[in-house]
Amino acid sequence: IHPPIVFSGFAATAVPFSLALGALTLNRYKEWVTRAQPWVTFSVIMLGTGLTMGGYWAYKVLGWGGYWAWDPVENSVIIPWFILLGLMHGLILEKREGSLRKSNLGLAMLAFILIMFGTFLTRSGVLADFSVHSFVDLGINSYLVTFMLSFIGLGLFWLGYRSRSIRVPEVNRSLMSREYFVFLAMLIFAVTAALVLVGTSAPLFTRLWGDASAVNAEYYNKITFPLGVALALLMGMYPYFLWRAKKGTQVWKKIGVAALMALAATSMAVMWGVHRPSYVILTYAGSFAFFGNALYLILYFRGPWYRGASYLAHSGFGLLLIGVLISSAFSTSEKIELRQNDVRSALGYDLKYVGRATDEGSRSGRLEVAVRDGDSYFMAYPRFYWSEFNQAYMRKPHVMKSLFYDIYISPEEHYDEGENPADRFDQALELLKGQSKSFDNVEYTFTDFEIGSHVDGSDGMRVTALVDVRTYDGRVERIKPYLELSSDDSRVQGKATLSSGLVVSLGGIQADAGAILLEFERPGEQVRSASLLVLEVSTKPLVGLVWIGAVMTILGAFLALYYRTREAAGQEDRLAERGTSEAPGSDRTEVSSSV
Repeated sequence: IHPPIVFSGFAATAVPFSLALGALTLNRYKEWVTRAQPWVTFSVIMLGTGLTMGGYWAYKVLGWGGYWAWDPVENSVIIPWFILLGLMHGLILEKREGSLRKSNLGLAMLAFILIMFGTFLTRSGVLADFSVHSFVDLGINSYLVTFMLSFIGLGLFWLGYRSRSIRVPEVNRSLMSREYFVFLAMLIFAVTAALVLVGTSAPLFTRLWGDASAVNAEYYNKITFPLGVALALLMGMYPYFLWRAKKGTQVWKKIGVAALMALAATSMAVMWGVHRPSYVILTYAGSFAFFGNALYLILYFRGPWYRGASYLAHSGFGLLLIGVLISSAFSTSEKIELRQNDVRSALGYDLKYVGRATDEGSRSGRLEVAVRDGDSYFMAYPRFYWSEFNQAYMRKPHVMKSLFYDIYISPEEHYDEGENPADRFDQALELLKGQSKSFDNVEYTFTDFEIGSHVDGSDGMRVTALVDVRTYDGRVERIKPYLELSSDDSRVQGKATLSSGLVVSLGGIQADAGAILLEFERPGEQVRSASLLVLEVSTKPLVGLVWIGAVMTILGAFLALYYRTREAAGQEDRLAERGTSEAPGSDRTEVSSSV
């Protein structure tokens, strides 16, 4: 259900876009805010849920131990989500104070346009070499570009044409007011979206003057760190200030309690081993956001339960920050090889490979590993299954959850006794595109795939790997081992023989990851059969805070959706009672007089 959830969030951005365009066309802005708020909140919920589900899927199913990799296609979801978060907060100010109207109209249109731009990046083939989720060129680029430019032109025309007639009061710039805190949060969301957009679009821009290239994850981590810290600190202080406030009275005393609790939590983290300055700062900011909003909900909040939506969401964000930091900074891992019935130790756990249980009528199966920690004992069932689509083995980890940490057991390699040469762990190399590895004093560099047409007289497909071989004396030769795949699941290997007599064959491909498996044999050499399992064992401390924080944030957004939907329904009822809405342009006088 992950794709439909994300795409429903995408589609819903068309409604605020249409309402903004309608308000500009009619020069009538009084009703658009209340009508747009539920749809903006709905989009925030759907995209946020999709991001959380994608992160959990990556953690629980894909087996690489993480939940966010700054993949360009993942970024195409989070960029409009940041803009929608900014719009959601901006609409609150416009509804209360009448301010930021032009900004909100622009953000409503920008969110929809960014959805189309993300679609273009994903389906144009621009990211084919930089994302495992991306499509190759589908031949629809002209349509995507035409749609995008049309809506950009339409939005810019009306926003520019009406700009002078839209008069609104300025935002209250007092540091003691909630208005200013909301305005600063909007600014942070917009800057974050812009910087992530620049990094995601790097392959598109760089190909204009040479080979396309992408930024690495470190770029995103560096730009989002100070912005995330600033946002968390704003969230921690926000509940204690009043709308239209000019000066604080008991505000700083109340904030001081949350600040001291955050300081105590940070001190505990330092005692636990958090010493890097950036980690300490992030721990304090996340703790302050959590305690500031949680204390306000418990001690000071008065009103209908659904009006506490923002405080719940902000508390969840603080927990999420802490969970991301601790689970990433203090994760430990160790890789071990297990032969059947052998016992090996990793990270203080004794692991025994019991065997493999094959699913009936399938090439998939689960691996059975007994894990003992002192007197406690459990069975782990990581999976290593064959994917017909990828024509390769895929893996699924076993995650043993506990209150304070997860034990993460991910299969790296698995070789069953009796399988053919791909089962030889010590006589095979896995290579990513552009990667070099050595075997028997010879360096192998995988340069590219060659996808051939259907094999003559069959429905098979030939895939050739282009591999450069550099010997110890510096000589380089190119070999082209290939693999013919047929619909009846048969495989034919085309082998290459080096001058040394070593035979190299293509044992497997993983096109989505850009990886191949090279196998080696010497004429007359006997293949060693062995049942061998390679595992990566990891511990992920407090990773549960990531999921709890995300759920709290989304739950807070659901409460906001309930509240905004009630408001929108009440407005429709009032308009129906009056029998007619205001004539076009009727609210211009009202806004001007309020200014």
